[in-house]
Amino acid sequence: MQQKIGQICPGCGAEFQSDQPEQPGYLAPGLQYSHTKNQLVCRSCYRLEHYGEFTVRTNWDDVDYRNALRKAVDLADLVLLVIDLIDFEGSWWPALWAELPKDLPVYCIGNKVDLLPKPAILAEIKGWVQNQVSQEGRHPEQVFLVSAKESIGFEKLLAAIPPSVNSIAVIGATNTGKSSVIKTLTQKKGTGRIPTISAFPGTTLGVIPVQFGGADITLLDTPGLIPPGRVSDYYCSNCSGIYIPNKRLNSKLYELVPGQSLALGGVATLTLEKTSSPGSAVVLVYVPEGVVLHRTKAQRLPVIMEQSADWLLPPCSKCSFDDYKHWEYQTVHVKQNQDLAIAGLGWVSLRRTGADFTVAFPPGVRSRTRPALVGPRS
Repeated sequence: MQQKIGQICPGCGAEFQSDQPEQPGYLAPGLQYSHTKNQLVCRSCYRLEHYGEFTVRTNWDDVDYRNALRKAVDLADLVLLVIDLIDFEGSWWPALWAELPKDLPVYCIGNKVDLLPKPAILAEIKGWVQNQVSQEGRHPEQVFLVSAKESIGFEKLLAAIPPSVNSIAVIGATNTGKSSVIKTLTQKKGTGRIPTISAFPGTTLGVIPVQFGGADITLLDTPGLIPPGRVSDYYCSNCSGIYIPNKRLNSKLYELVPGQSLALGGVATLTLEKTSSPGSAVVLVYVPEGVVLHRTKAQRLPVIMEQSADWLLPPCSKCSFDDYKHWEYQTVHVKQNQDLAIAGLGWVSLRRTGADFTVAFPPGVRSRTRPALVGPRS
């Protein structure tokens, strides 16, 4: 049976148009009002799906994001807030709570559980997420740990959706796997085309309705929020595909004494200034596979960082990182069994003793000390 094409692209949510070929939503003249057996997607989504080509979105800003989010929330009986478990700092943005009515139920979905390091105890991770996302008296009704890639944890989520729910808004930051969560849900209990899925931020541009549960429920896919200060948003399109993790993270252990530094690729450094007790500090580094780690003396660090473009990766020459000379420095105290998390990159977990570090990042990159995600917390 032939269907008339809708007015928005089912891949990215952009309105169809035939005037600007390089902008989202473009269809060749005549296709927008034609009939076809299958749903068509705009040229940008087609190129992304078939050739891996991503068109940078130039027409997106925070006002548009909030308008789309509010549109979905106004229609929703339930919100699924998707968090990236291995990049919590880069995917959780507390200001999202302000956009959600206090009487609207929210389930927090911790995605990519399959990528957590093996020592992770899921019951502890669940409680950790609950504590971290609870802000100003607001708490998610439930927390679910899932893997959209491996289809793990969705049975409990499906069973928890009340029968009275007619529409569900799926919200969260870019690269958390929102569209992959929707894909897995629709594969288990749904119909229709799923939104375009990619590692590039900004793929979804508008609210995309997806029928779910035999058309009894509508899932509302929303544009991904791009929180400021993520290392991953400075990568070029090639490095985005390489350094956004898709494999289980494994820790790399380093023993540091005061005066030693550790370079996390060419995108972050930390220098041990002093320890809280005599002796060395042990750090466990959790970053994506392929990030080159290098331990050196503190006095050699500037020379290495300024001359290492060909081996201390990421970034590559096409990424948009500021020169090392313009980085921002700060001194942080990390307690024993705490993490120093870097948005869009990963985290460093401290063992044996507390310590003071000088850390350096490109301007604007966010970091935070937090209770350890994996392992002992006291």
